[in-house]
Amino acid sequence: MNFVTMCYYFFNQMKTNFQMNRIILLGLMLCIGVVTFAQDLTITNGEKEKTFSGSDYFWFRLEDKQYAETKKGYYEFIGHIANVVEDSITIELKEFHSHFPANGSIGWHDVQEVQMPQTFTFASQDIYSLVRYKSEKAKKRERKLANFAGVLLITGVGTWANVLWAPDKSARKALWISGAVQIGAGFTIGLSTNSRRYEFKDGETWRVK
Repeated sequence: MNFVTMCYYFFNQMKTNFQMNRIILLGLMLCIGVVTFAQDLTITNGEKEKTFSGSDYFWFRLEDKQYAETKKGYYEFIGHIANVVEDSITIELKEFHSHFPANGSIGWHDVQEVQMPQTFTFASQDIYSLVRYKSEKAKKRERKLANFAGVLLITGVGTWANVLWAPDKSARKALWISGAVQIGAGFTIGLSTNSRRYEFKDGETWRVK
């Protein structure tokens, strides 16, 4: 390897290392930015306080003031918290749903799923209730388990219904036990996957601190 080739190799390595270091530095800056700006959310009901990490996943139900008295119109905002100030919350929106009366009953209207997170700000006083999940995956897993629990309850009731056509006492007993196991498992799974809902208008009356 001659001197010119050695110099070329040396400077090429320096250039490559510089680019790699720049990428690493940029990654670190992004991570630091996420950690720095992820803001915690603290709520209180006068006696207790709950503080949630800004990196958690939240479901907010906001009432529509036009339907506040009848409770027949509301919105669902789902995502991560981006900012919290005294009277408002900004979230990185992942899902949005609106519910309004249709022929006297609440229907699912204008259902939207946001493909890319968008920030949205709403007043803290408009919060009707909230549910906090550890992550988006945890929310989806809870929904799947809740669906599975529902299936177990339905099949359990169906098993009990078959008792009417059981040929003898032992068969009826087996069906009763099988149905009871399915229903019991359904209730257990359903209760264990039901994340706590914090009410801001009824019951304990929580508020953002």
